[in-house]
This record gives sequence, structure tokens and C-alpha cells, in this order.
Amino acid sequence: MVRVGTHRAGRGPRRSPLARSLWYAAELLVTLGLVLLLLVLLLLVVHQLWWTNRQARAAALHKAEELEREGGRESSGSGASSGSGAGPVSGEGPDATPAHTSTYRLVVWGKLRSTTPR
Repeated sequence: MVRVGTHRAGRGPRRSPLARSLWYAAELLVTLGLVLLLLVLLLLVVHQLWWTNRQARAAALHKAEELEREGGRESSGSGASSGSGAGPVSGEGPDATPAHTSTYRLVVWGKLRSTTPR
């Protein structure tokens, strides 16, 4: 068996210790850079989902409060009785719920009679 050349079988030329250390440092930096990039992207996605959920919840609460205010105006302003249309209120403040504020009319066939609550 005769060897030709200075290369070992299946390997390239042997590198100096400085070249090897630079090679490993570069590989390590590239790997850390990719890991950090993926971590930053993952944090960005988590933040976007969290912030979007927070904004959607705030918008839904605002819309619910707006609908509650509109519902309160309609029920108090559309009464056909002589009063303001608002009955007794249970509780105090903006979350107070009117007790029996709806006005109704009862029509009896044969006698067109209407009734309103007192």
C-alpha cells in the first residue's frame, strides 16, 4: 500500500489552532445569533397576541357599557305613563338596575282595553 499526498483519508488539510478556534467562535456566534433571533421573534408574537387580546377586551367592555347606556335611555324615555317612565331603582350609582320600568299594553279581544302598570 502506497500513500500519495499529505492528506489523511477523508479529511482536509489540518488547520492551525488559531484557525480552528476562530472557526468554532464563528460557529458559536452564528448559533447564538439564530437562537436570539428566534427568541425575539417568539416574544414579539406572544406580545402581539397579548396586546391584541387586551385591546379586544377593552373594546368589548366599552361597547357593552355603551349598549347598556343606550338601553337605559330607551327604557326611561319611551314610557307612555304620566311619570318619567323610571320605576323604583334597586341600588345606587351607574350600575343600578331599574325594577319594573317597562310599560306594557294589554289588548283584550272584544273590548279594546289597555292597561299600564302603576
